Amino acid sequence: MKRMFTFLLVSVACLYAQSVCAQSETKITKLQWEELASMNTARMAHRIFPSGDNIVVVGGHTTGFDREQSAEIYKDGGWSYVTSPSYVHDNAGSVTLDDGRTLVFGGHNGDFGTGGGNSGIDIYTPATESFSDGGNMSVGRAMCVGVLAAGKVFITGDYWSSSSSRVVDVWEGGSQSTLETSLSRSHEYPYLLPTSDGSSILVVGNTGSYSGLSAVDKINTATGEITQITLDLLEEWQPMWPGEGADMPDFSIGGGRYVVLARSFNGYGDYGIILIDADAETASLLVTIPKLILDETIDWGGYMIVNATAGEAYVLKSVKVNDESYNFYIATIDYNAGAVTEIAYVTGFPVSGGYMGFAILPDGRILGTGGSVTGESNFDAHNKVFAFTPNGGELISSIENVTNPTTTTSAVYSLNGQQLPQMQRGVNIVRQSDGTVKKIIVK
Repeated sequence: MKRMFTFLLVSVACLYAQSVCAQSETKITKLQWEELASMNTARMAHRIFPSGDNIVVVGGHTTGFDREQSAEIYKDGGWSYVTSPSYVHDNAGSVTLDDGRTLVFGGHNGDFGTGGGNSGIDIYTPATESFSDGGNMSVGRAMCVGVLAAGKVFITGDYWSSSSSRVVDVWEGGSQSTLETSLSRSHEYPYLLPTSDGSSILVVGNTGSYSGLSAVDKINTATGEITQITLDLLEEWQPMWPGEGADMPDFSIGGGRYVVLARSFNGYGDYGIILIDADAETASLLVTIPKLILDETIDWGGYMIVNATAGEAYVLKSVKVNDESYNFYIATIDYNAGAVTEIAYVTGFPVSGGYMGFAILPDGRILGTGGSVTGESNFDAHNKVFAFTPNGGELISSIENVTNPTTTTSAVYSLNGQQLPQMQRGVNIVRQSDGTVKKIIVK
């Protein structure tokens, strides 16, 4: 008799939250993408930020792991240079101000990612499409982050020094100061998550530096006082590092709430989206991301960006097939519904997604700029630019997300043919009484 296979996934998000989930479906579609005009300079680890309807990239390092000081703007379908910044910003941070200007700060001091961090601040002015000197932070930093809250820019983090990564700089209208108190631990690329009224900021670490840390620093933006709060979920789900070119608004969904890509420490390699509410000082698991896509297991430890207009978050991941080809995946999360609605993918993508800079275009597409050709080297930067349409591609398949699937037989087997007393985490083969077979992936 012909064997029939049904692909099922058990969602642990519902079980974790101890709630009852309705059956839902994740569409598997063909990713729509196109290559746009290339940048003038190959770059990776660069900053990328919207400026009106345009996109600006600055710094990073170029082919050969040499630091790059130039900056470019994408408008009218092409790239052109703008006035270069005063400092070199390779693996730097940036913050856009309420008046539309953008601060870019820090970065590596030397080529090959060496030499510590620099303290330089540049200010990009859209009206003149140019950078001007914005002064200096109190310490040099690379792989640092900042956020705008209560009219001030708070900056912290550093790849090079555990002491400077605990220092918080404050930039306000061109003048710089430093909080008298320091963060409780060192941070490399943390998340800075302000409350909706800007009265405080939660400083959340990531798995680039830590595991299982539920203690979070809280900065009072008026007094500069730093206290600690506890987010129990972070003992089991730890945020991934924000990624190349990411700004804190890339994770905001409004009302002091933020969605963050996180990895579970449950031993099964699970990835999910956690919701951190800075106002309520809570963290909860929003949804887990299916691992098995068309018989390929995906490690979703990639990059995430939010399109608040569409009410969606996107997790982007590339998988190496061979030295010249990659599969590229984009998982779409409806964060209001707490569901992975679509996973779009393409085979034979020409470069890896490693170290790309991403931004949302005005038409809702995702712009991907530069990065590493192979994703495995800091020496092979490229200047290619792509636009991805995350939803609406040709339907290929679907994944049915259910809880507690029932069967009509007691015969359950692992893939190697071992009979099991019950369904276990991993892949199970269930032979039913009518002779059909189900392949059930229990997550």
